[in-house]
Amino acid sequence: MRPAKTIRRSLRGIRLEGADLRGAVLKGVDFRDARLFRARLERADLEGSDLRSAGLAEARLSFVNFRRSDLSGADLNGVYSLGADLRGAVLRGVGFHVQGFFYADGRGADLTSAELKSANLFWSDFRGAIFRSANLSSAHLIRTRFDGADLAGASLAGASLDQTRLRGAILAGTDLSGAQQVSLDELAAAATLRGARLDAPLLEEMRRRNPGLF
Repeated sequence: MRPAKTIRRSLRGIRLEGADLRGAVLKGVDFRDARLFRARLERADLEGSDLRSAGLAEARLSFVNFRRSDLSGADLNGVYSLGADLRGAVLRGVGFHVQGFFYADGRGADLTSAELKSANLFWSDFRGAIFRSANLSSAHLIRTRFDGADLAGASLAGASLDQTRLRGAILAGTDLSGAQQVSLDELAAAATLRGARLDAPLLEEMRRRNPGLF
C-alpha cells in the first residue's frame, strides 16, 4: 500500500497536469486556478479544500473526499468518478458532461447554476442538494436520489429519470419537458410543481393526482 502524501496548504495556480496524486492528503489546500488536467486523484483526501476555478478536465476522481470543499466554477468536463464524497461541497457553476459521477454521495451539496447537460449521475445520492437554475437537460439520472432537493428553475428537459427519486423535491419553475421514464408516484410526491413545465399528458396526470402541487 502506497504511503499517504501530505501536501503544503497553498498550491494556488500550480500546474499539475497528469500528476499522480493518488491517495494524497490534501485537506484544506488552496487549489484555486490550479491546472489538474488528467490528474490521477483516486482516493485523495481534499476535504475542505478550495478548488474554485480549478481545471480538472479528464481527471480521475474515484473515491475522492471532496466533503465541504469549494469547487465553484471548476472545469470537470470529461471527469470519471466512482464513489466520490461530495457531502456539503459547493459546486456552483461547475461544468461537466459525458462521463460524470457514479455512486456519488452529494447530500447537501450546492450545485446552483451548474452546467450538467448530458451528464451522467448514475446511482448517486443528492438528497437535500441545491440545483437551482442548473442545466440538467438530456442528463442521465439513473437511480439518482433527489429527495428534498431544490431544483427550482433547473432544466431537466429531455433528461432520463429512470428510477429517480423526487419525493419532497422543490420543482418550482423546473423544465421537465421531454423528460423520460419519470415515476408518476415520485413526481406526485414532490414538494411543489408550481410553474413547472411538463408535457401535456404528464401535466394532466399530476393535476389529477395532486392538484395542490400547483
